[in-house]
Amino acid sequence: MQSVVRYLPVVVIIAAATALSGCAAPAEPTPPTEPTLEAEVSPEPAAEEPAPVANDICDLLTDDEINSVIGTHYLAESANFGGLDDEIGGQCIWTTNPEGDIFDFDASQVELVVWVPGSVNPPPADAPLPGSPDVVTSSNGAMFASADRVFWVRATGDASSDPAVISAVQALVPTIVGRL
Repeated sequence: MQSVVRYLPVVVIIAAATALSGCAAPAEPTPPTEPTLEAEVSPEPAAEEPAPVANDICDLLTDDEINSVIGTHYLAESANFGGLDDEIGGQCIWTTNPEGDIFDFDASQVELVVWVPGSVNPPPADAPLPGSPDVVTSSNGAMFASADRVFWVRATGDASSDPAVISAVQALVPTIVGRL
C-alpha cells in the first residue's frame, strides 16, 4: 500500500496538468502512419493524358499550305504553346526536322506567333496595331493584326534567307487573316 500512495501524487499531477492544458487523448484513434495492407494493394491512379502538342494557332494553316513553303514538315512539339485566346498569345512552329528539333542547323521552319498587346509578351514596336489592315513585311516574313491580336508568320532556320521561301510565307497572310 505504501508504494501506491507514493506514486499517487505523480498520477494526480499528470492528470491535472493534462486537463488544464487541454491535451486530452483524442476521442477517436489516430490512423497508423505506416502503410497498411489496404494501402499497399490499392490500384495506382491512372496516368494523365499527355498534353496536346498542337494548339488552335496551328489550325490556322493546313499541312498542304506548310508543305508548299518548306516541304515535308513536323510539328515542333516542344516549341508550341498558348493559343488564340490565351492572355499572352502563343506560337506554332512547323519544322523539316523529323524529331521536331528547331535548333537543327539544316532544318527550316515556318513559325506563326500571336501576341496580345499590353500583356507580358507584347508585340514588337514595328508591328501593326490591333484592328489595323496593314501588313508589315520583315526580312523573313510578315506581321499583321486582327481586332485584338498581332501575328507574325515567318521563315526561320535554314530557309530564313531564301527569297522564294520568304515570299511563300508572306503569301500565307491573306489565308491566315481569312481564318481569324
